Amino acid sequence: MIFKIFFFLIITQLSVSCLNDETTDVSEKKATTSLPSCHEELSVAYDFKGKAFLDDVLKISINGNPCWEGVYEIRIMDKDGIELYNYTTEFKSLVAIQWDLIEIQDAKNLIRKTNKEGVWKNTAEMPDFPTNMKAFHDKYSLSIQVEKEAYQDYKGMKLPIFFHFTGYESWRYVIYDSKLKKSVILFSGGV
Repeated sequence: MIFKIFFFLIITQLSVSCLNDETTDVSEKKATTSLPSCHEELSVAYDFKGKAFLDDVLKISINGNPCWEGVYEIRIMDKDGIELYNYTTEFKSLVAIQWDLIEIQDAKNLIRKTNKEGVWKNTAEMPDFPTNMKAFHDKYSLSIQVEKEAYQDYKGMKLPIFFHFTGYESWRYVIYDSKLKKSVILFSGGV
């Protein structure tokens, strides 16, 4: 009986010792693994004011070291450098990837997707102002952010619509109102 207890204690001690060694190895590997940094930017000529000229500039960037701490920023400026629209958020809130697995390619992919996935490219393509907001939301996963009169005015203007993500499963549609001299959020949405 004493032999069985002694044998059990030796096996238990060896198991705990091996487990501690494995835990140490994993945490040491994690601490010594360098996480990538992100310094990605796209800058293109863009028509945000709806004048049929590409005289505005759209800049999308993700900067952070490491990448998962990166800041995602969208800036639209006119030809004189006056800011027409700005949006900034944490990069990691925009991707469904474990924070320590985020790579530079994830940043590049998000930049490429910005303003490419919107349903409507200009306000003339928008449906008529809905009589049933719930049905509209159910169909498009969007909430209208302007009053009915403004919506109808914008629809008649054929203004370019800028689309971008605000979270992994949320987004926004924005226009520039030249009368108000500011950008206006038309829709916000998400699932």
